[in-house]
Amino acid sequence: MATPKRKPTKKPAKKHISKARKKKDPTSGQSGPPIELSVGGLNAKEAKVFHLLNGEGAGVRAILTITEIAETCFKSQGKKRSNSWARNSLRRLVQGGLVEKVERGKYRVTDAGRKKLARAA
Repeated sequence: MATPKRKPTKKPAKKHISKARKKKDPTSGQSGPPIELSVGGLNAKEAKVFHLLNGEGAGVRAILTITEIAETCFKSQGKKRSNSWARNSLRRLVQGGLVEKVERGKYRVTDAGRKKLARAA
């Protein structure tokens, strides 16, 4: 006598939860934990953005938008790429405390950033 075949039962799909969500910690970006960053430890793009925000050494704390930063520092690149480079450069500068976000899309150098620049010079 043959045994009847059973229909396979479907298991409910598991929801994927990222490690960061499990820990409730941000993975990256400006909302990440502060990092220790020195002026000498900046890459070329970050240094360009930092010096632009510091008024090119004139000591003027300019408030600039991402678009203004991109057009000034990375004008040889396309609009999309230059905006991306500006955003990515700002990410570490904000985490390191050298630059602060004034409001959405606007940034300026912090007092701590100016002091670190003066010590590095």
